[in-house]
Amino acid sequence: MLNRYRQITLIAASVTIFMMCLTTAYWYKEQSQASNKRRQVFNESSNQIQNKLYLRLSRYELVLRGVKGFYESSDFVTKAEFHDYISALRISETSPGFQAVGIAIHVPQENWTQFIADMKRRGYTDFKVKPTGERTDYAPLALIEPYGGTNLNAIGFDLLTNSKGKPAMEEARDQGTVALTSRLALVQDAGKDIPAAVMYVPIYDTSMPLDTIEARRAAILGWVSGAFRINDFMASMGSQIDKDLAITIQQGKDVLFSHATNYTDLYAERALYIGGKRWDIIIRSVPEFDARFPKSKLTALSIGGFLLSLLFGLLIWLLGSSRARAMSLAEQMTQDLRQTKSELECTLNAIPDVLFDLDMEGRYQGYHTKFKSLLVKPAQELIGKKITEVLPPTAAEICMAALHEASIKGISFGQQIEIPLGDELRWFELSVAKREDSPKENPHFVMISRDITDRKSASQQLSIAAIAFESQEGIFITDANNIILKVNHSYTLITGYSAEEVVGKSPNILKSGRHDNHFYTSMWDSINHSGSWIGEIWNRRKNGELFPCQLNITAVKDTKNAVTNYVATMIDISFSKAASDEIKMLAFYDSLTHLPNRRMLTERLTQALAASARSGRIGAILFLDIDHFKNINDTLGHDVGDVFLQQVAHRLTQCVRAGDTVARLGGDEYVVLLEGLHSEALIAASEVEACALKILYTLSQIYHLGAHQYHSTVSIGAVLFDKNNSSIDELLKQADIAMYEAKNSGRNALRFFDPRMQLAITARTELERELREAVKQQQFKLLYQLQVDRNNQVLGAEVLIRWHHPQRGMILPAEFIPLSEETGLILEIGQLVLDVACAQLKAWEQDPKMNRLRLSVNVSAKQFHQPNFVQQVEVIIGNHRIDPSLLNLELTESMLLGDTEGTITCMNHFKKLGVNFELDDFGTGYSSLQYLKKLPLYQLKIDRSFVHDITKDGNDRALVATIITLAHSLGLKVIAEGVETTEQLQFLQDNHCDHYQGYYFSQPLPIDEFETMVKSRRSV
Repeated sequence: MLNRYRQITLIAASVTIFMMCLTTAYWYKEQSQASNKRRQVFNESSNQIQNKLYLRLSRYELVLRGVKGFYESSDFVTKAEFHDYISALRISETSPGFQAVGIAIHVPQENWTQFIADMKRRGYTDFKVKPTGERTDYAPLALIEPYGGTNLNAIGFDLLTNSKGKPAMEEARDQGTVALTSRLALVQDAGKDIPAAVMYVPIYDTSMPLDTIEARRAAILGWVSGAFRINDFMASMGSQIDKDLAITIQQGKDVLFSHATNYTDLYAERALYIGGKRWDIIIRSVPEFDARFPKSKLTALSIGGFLLSLLFGLLIWLLGSSRARAMSLAEQMTQDLRQTKSELECTLNAIPDVLFDLDMEGRYQGYHTKFKSLLVKPAQELIGKKITEVLPPTAAEICMAALHEASIKGISFGQQIEIPLGDELRWFELSVAKREDSPKENPHFVMISRDITDRKSASQQLSIAAIAFESQEGIFITDANNIILKVNHSYTLITGYSAEEVVGKSPNILKSGRHDNHFYTSMWDSINHSGSWIGEIWNRRKNGELFPCQLNITAVKDTKNAVTNYVATMIDISFSKAASDEIKMLAFYDSLTHLPNRRMLTERLTQALAASARSGRIGAILFLDIDHFKNINDTLGHDVGDVFLQQVAHRLTQCVRAGDTVARLGGDEYVVLLEGLHSEALIAASEVEACALKILYTLSQIYHLGAHQYHSTVSIGAVLFDKNNSSIDELLKQADIAMYEAKNSGRNALRFFDPRMQLAITARTELERELREAVKQQQFKLLYQLQVDRNNQVLGAEVLIRWHHPQRGMILPAEFIPLSEETGLILEIGQLVLDVACAQLKAWEQDPKMNRLRLSVNVSAKQFHQPNFVQQVEVIIGNHRIDPSLLNLELTESMLLGDTEGTITCMNHFKKLGVNFELDDFGTGYSSLQYLKKLPLYQLKIDRSFVHDITKDGNDRALVATIITLAHSLGLKVIAEGVETTEQLQFLQDNHCDHYQGYYFSQPLPIDEFETMVKSRRSV
């Protein structure tokens, strides 16, 4: 008996413990789900706050960059023009929160007077800079909008004097990007500690290079500034961020914004990176947020569950006890049952559902609920009435259908009804069971009505999320290891990859290769630190096409703050970029010919003037007007005229270099911009003439215009410009005047704006024609100037060329050698001189008084650098069979620059032939001991400019003495040219000069006179 009693007790205890465990597990599950949902909603709200703040600051940056573009593309901006532009942006609507948008102009001290004059042009009659005092550089706020109120306090304020704003301005200037200040007080809020910040974007002179920090500092024109108070900024975000979360913004240790103190338990940190600054966003939950999630009603249910477990265990124990004990405990059990009933009622009161007792007709027989607010009517009005009399028709019909189903099957569940309670509609889920103890003729039912409004709302949210997932934005979700789990249909449309092709793979499948490792490292740093990243990125479609997209990546974290997933959305922005390119095309190019228009030409002319000022090279403008263009439109129609203009544009582009510009101003007017011409005006003018003549010829050829053939000509006006020109309008006007001069001269012609330049070009063209004729007719004459040694013994002569012009007489080399160099005629002339010199050496071989004379021949740079020059000289020496050691080739120092090693190789070939080299005009070029000791030279020639003043100028005497000493130290001979007086000769002899040449000994002579003089000297 005792053992049986123990067994029953053990079974009852086990069942009680098991039921308690079930109750505990259920409570923990429900509690955990509620906590997870609250944490998830909080994290999503925190990410939205971060994204909204970042997008608003990015919008600020876009506005400032737009102002920068407006200012840089304008020649001059007045106060009224700035007001009209800012008003058109509607910043208060599109980017609320700005206190002011302004332009601060960089003013070096030396430009101060011009700046004050410019401010008067902008509309300021009494402009003053604050604070006063002299500084090397100023950056006064010259333009501001809105122009009124406290913003007027900022006009003229030198922003470089603000210790907190200056570092941001310098960073923007040096890096060429947007920069944000640390916390400061605005000038508009003088004397008040109101947290604020200023965003700066640099403005540059776009005609100058910007590839280095030094270049950007030199090109800085000013800054676009955007000032905003942090409180105003956050107030403007009020409708976009949750009001039941506390937000604190910090920059380092500085608190920029905070608006609540009664925090609860949830906490998150996010970071924003904008303008080189980091803002830490701290988000905390407050009681208003917690009110979204009512406290769980499971406590009472759990207590009831525990009590029921104990009662059930007790019941089992009692049932298992002996009959005798049951009898002895009957009275006690009755009392316990009463208590159990009471406790059961307490348990039912803890259940949040409503229990109804209904008959078959749907008449309310009773109810049980602790929450009277869940009843449609007060209890006294409810009992005895039918469902159809109380509930709305649709809800009543559903309830009656559930009763009917329960009458047949014994149970019904899952039916849902919507009924109005107070000011809102609530959803309830019905569970109906037939009471077994009720009579068959009039069965009763127990109906449990559970409030599922919150669950229904959550389900709707999930449905919305599912619909949003299939939005027009491409969406993909990865796990914590960045492996794709799911993609939507838009992702497939954008990338070309189906879900089957990418699920299980890394997003790197889209990698374009256009971003370096630093880009991706920075992106993941942002994701890991702040939980998200937003930016523009280039990706690659399945077909290999690259495309730009806006990418937003957000990390999803669990309750332990560990990443579980990444959600990314992408928007294809190819069309917006294409639209931007189309806008640029319409703004800067002619729609008919696709040539640059007047606006683009103005920009390029500005850059060309700046480049000319830096390099010292000359540029030119050609102004073209089609002759009698009106006849085409009048006779063939405007459509044919348009085709003709397009063909003219095509031909023009074929006539110029890749770096030159062809623009159409409108109608039949074109402009050609030539850059990087020669620094000498005459040579540059000849280059312009060559290009213009090519254009005249090309545009005069037959045009095939559909079924028509047409012949046309063009009139061209030209003007040169250099560093002394600064006005684009003046240059275009001068070119236009020159063009009309070309028309007045009979059309199909070129005219320069400067008449003297036109004469010079004409004269140069004629000289070139005559020089070519001189080469054909052998109009050149060689003279020989005597060279002697220290003992006044004849060594030889330098061969000098003269042009014996039929009308102008003898022309010196200085007049025609440069032109022959430029035209290439120097090659024929140089070969002629070499051939005559070698023939003369051959003629002297049989004369004992002449056969050891040396001849020095000048060689031009173009002649020497011919690939086959060594072979040419070798052939001439072979043809005349002379002793090559009697031939000296004179080179200038400038010829040796550039390919020094190639020059040395060429000279060594000549040395093997036996030919000697002299370095002519030594001391006037870029002498270098490094190449002097490498070159196989025989002799240095001191330039006549040093010899001329050695008796009067101490510097020239020192230079000449140094050259002689230097040459001897290198084992070279020295010859001085231009010796004309006894004093000059005596100084040279005292300093051990080896050889001499000049009028003191002999002027250049024809060959017969030279031979007579040499023979007479040797006879003496």
